[in-house]
Amino acid sequence: GEDDLGVLSLPIDLANFSIIIRGTNFRIEPSLGYFSTSSDYSSQGYTGNSSTSNFRIGSLVAYNNNSIESMNFYYGLVFGVLFTSSSYENNYPGSTNNDDSKTDFFIGPAIGGEYMINDHFSFGGEINVNYISIGQYDSDDSDYDRSQSAISTRGIITVRWYVN
Repeated sequence: GEDDLGVLSLPIDLANFSIIIRGTNFRIEPSLGYFSTSSDYSSQGYTGNSSTSNFRIGSLVAYNNNSIESMNFYYGLVFGVLFTSSSYENNYPGSTNNDDSKTDFFIGPAIGGEYMINDHFSFGGEINVNYISIGQYDSDDSDYDRSQSAISTRGIITVRWYVN
């Protein structure tokens, strides 16, 4: 017989752009990120495609510990908004195409560190745990009220350039 093929797809933040504002004992890192997936498929003369895009706006507000030689450690709070849009099209009889969007919110603790190579460049890492309040899609029935949430971990490898 034929083998069934299973596909696992996980959204991953590939890159965020941050502007770091840091003082003696604090840092604020507003950030923007984007992630998109798409798929096309066909079966017995029918075709379809779907796509999803996520736009992330967030920030880290953190306390900097005193530097230990070239190492900086920080801990704080990360929070933000995820805007999601999705599209689905096919030529199956009786089905409809769909464009939809929703907004999610996230917040959680973060801890990180970085090794300062010189005054302008660093390599580091950060981990955080996010509580995510998952919004309803615009096309959801207005009489149908649903509440969804998720807990997510996130690991980040950072390369930073400081323009000080």
